[in-house]
Amino acid sequence: MTTIEKEINQTKDFYDVRIKAFVNLIFTYNHLLKENKFLQDNFGSSMQQFNVLKIIKGKHPEPINPGKIKEVMVEKAPDLTRLIDRLVKKELVKRWKSENNRRQINITLTQKGLDLLEEMSPAVENHYKEKFSQLSDEEAEQLSTLLDKIRY
Repeated sequence: MTTIEKEINQTKDFYDVRIKAFVNLIFTYNHLLKENKFLQDNFGSSMQQFNVLKIIKGKHPEPINPGKIKEVMVEKAPDLTRLIDRLVKKELVKRWKSENNRRQINITLTQKGLDLLEEMSPAVENHYKEKFSQLSDEEAEQLSTLLDKIRY
């Protein structure tokens, strides 16, 4: 197992274990982001797009509006409108204005979007299960608990 010190070529110990934990968390986050390239390579999709598709599927067949999508996104997209534009262009989602409220935008999955999610979901799940396979169930739960503790 390689340590964070070796990964970043640091020759001295960290002066504080909390700083070490922070650096390790950021380094690991960036490492995992790079690994998400498999989504782009295999499905032509980003993790944010996948997350948005999953959120929309959670309401399917009912429509959802962009505000509700943004509330529950794992990684908040600074420009959700453009992200949705890309999904519309790929014909994965359909977008239209509400007949009752012209300011409200409705979004639903297309059949093409549903089919892509059906193909992607197991691949993404297996990828992360494999990535975290060196952790026991107890360790994975402990990691989640510690991350929750940091946030609150």
